[in-house]
Amino acid sequence: MRMFQNGFVKTGVGLIFVGTVFSFISWQLLNNSPLIALSTGTIVLGVVSIGLGNTVPKLSPETSLVFLEAGMDNITSIIEELGLKSKAIYIPSGMNNGFPKALIPLFSDNSHPLNLRNIENRFLALLDKSTNNYGIMVATPGSMAVKSLEPTTITDEIALEESLRSILIGNLDLASRVLCVQSDGRITIELSGVIMETTPHPAYETLGSPVTSICAAIAAEVLHSPVSLVSEEQDGKDISIELLISSIK
Repeated sequence: MRMFQNGFVKTGVGLIFVGTVFSFISWQLLNNSPLIALSTGTIVLGVVSIGLGNTVPKLSPETSLVFLEAGMDNITSIIEELGLKSKAIYIPSGMNNGFPKALIPLFSDNSHPLNLRNIENRFLALLDKSTNNYGIMVATPGSMAVKSLEPTTITDEIALEESLRSILIGNLDLASRVLCVQSDGRITIELSGVIMETTPHPAYETLGSPVTSICAAIAAEVLHSPVSLVSEEQDGKDISIELLISSIK
């Protein structure tokens, strides 16, 4: 990535130099207005090229993916070691001391109720003392995406679909189209033109893919309520996500 960045800068400097020399010759020796305009345009292109060089990310997508998969491997090891089979429940920052996380309960059936109102802010959280039900609290790609955004970006003053569209398309540039339907405590999110390509990972069965994790974390933040992952289906660059708004007991 540094090579591309330096390439833009070198090209820009070269264009500015050539344009400046050519502009001087066209003005002083040839007195040709079209050539002066052409050389001025060359200088402008050089400035634009330098600007493009400064916008190239210093960390390549491939490097970012290496760090992401390393973190997912560690989470997978913990999930497998504890024998967790439940889908993740995304907890908004307001319920976890200002930091959004995902909760993976040991049990999530009706015989093991979840106390989501007073969740312990620790890695191994006690969810119900009577049934000895525990869960683990982990940071996810969604947690980091929500945390990195400005506080005013995620607000309940606009609809969930508008928030998803603003963040996924406007801020993160992850998709080209977002549709969201909310009914009877369920949320269905349809994404088109998703540009983030990730290889299947065991942790995604519990947490969802990185894009799904971001959607779930945003939904929890906007609705101020825990949101659990129900299903995720991917077809090429299209992703269909179903979430469930969890009741707080």
